[in-house]
Amino acid sequence: MTTKKHLFLNGALLLGIQAASAQFVVGGEGFFIKSGTTVFVDSLVMTPNADLTIVNNSIAISRAAIPGVPKGSVARVYQFGAPISYSGVIGFFYANSELNGNTEPELTLSYNSTTGQIGFVNTSPANASSNFVSQTLASPTTLQQVTAAASASALPVSLLSFSVRPDGHKVKIEWETASERNNKGFEIDRSPDAVRFTRLATVDGRGTVSSRQKYQLVDDSPEPTVTYYRLRQVDFDGTVKDYGIKSVVFDSPNHSLKVVAYPNPVTSRLSLLLPDGRPRSLKVDWLDPVTGRRLSTESIEAVGAEQPLTIPSGLRSGLYLLRVNSGDISESVRISLQK
Repeated sequence: MTTKKHLFLNGALLLGIQAASAQFVVGGEGFFIKSGTTVFVDSLVMTPNADLTIVNNSIAISRAAIPGVPKGSVARVYQFGAPISYSGVIGFFYANSELNGNTEPELTLSYNSTTGQIGFVNTSPANASSNFVSQTLASPTTLQQVTAAASASALPVSLLSFSVRPDGHKVKIEWETASERNNKGFEIDRSPDAVRFTRLATVDGRGTVSSRQKYQLVDDSPEPTVTYYRLRQVDFDGTVKDYGIKSVVFDSPNHSLKVVAYPNPVTSRLSLLLPDGRPRSLKVDWLDPVTGRRLSTESIEAVGAEQPLTIPSGLRSGLYLLRVNSGDISESVRISLQK
């Protein structure tokens, strides 16, 4: 079991992590950080510029560097169990033994919203005397991994952002990369139900570049109510990276809000896609699809269009019914769990 230690000191909150697990875990009760409060999580330093609540999430530390050319990241990578939206100061202390061939003057804070792909942030050099690297993120930024690397290195294609939004009766799709390596291009698919996708367009990549690249596309004929968009990146060797699903909702008086569970089938991580992204209180029940017996219940304060779910530990591989209820939502989704 993970051990948590809480100590307030001069307005800062220090959180210790048990060395054996190297993980800080937050359940459904949530962990609240007041704006301007500095939090230390095993050398990770966070001072949000807006109130921040972390729910059903974890922070783990990996000593395996992210590969790159000519150099990879340092051998200290912080991994959030699910992406968080964060603004404010974030940084961490590192040991000389973790530099992994990098020199401190060239280090910059590096982050991304997906596992295994790192984007660079333009920062001042690391503080060599204190072994510390940090950056201020002025606007909300999605984070799942945080580390440091040399700004001149080319890591695999690193996605900084992916968004979709209504533009009149059309939909504007935008994404941005921090760097690219062997990038042939992108595939953009759309769907009315987040299950059956068809190709909307392909967009050429920039090959190998170490600077930010912006892309955009317009869907002239979206669905009248909800449209789901999937972004994939393709290397020249045929390797495909899936960057997830986003949705757009057009108001309709006869439209009932639809919940989609993704991915399905699922092995370990499951998310609910809530089309309009409004904050709401959800009650989520896992049911036996044959008897209707309730196997597990979870209450969630959902914020945003994508809400990660906790898969009950006692469930075996098989089919289940996921029942989601809120003031304006009543939906049952059949889930195939493959452990």
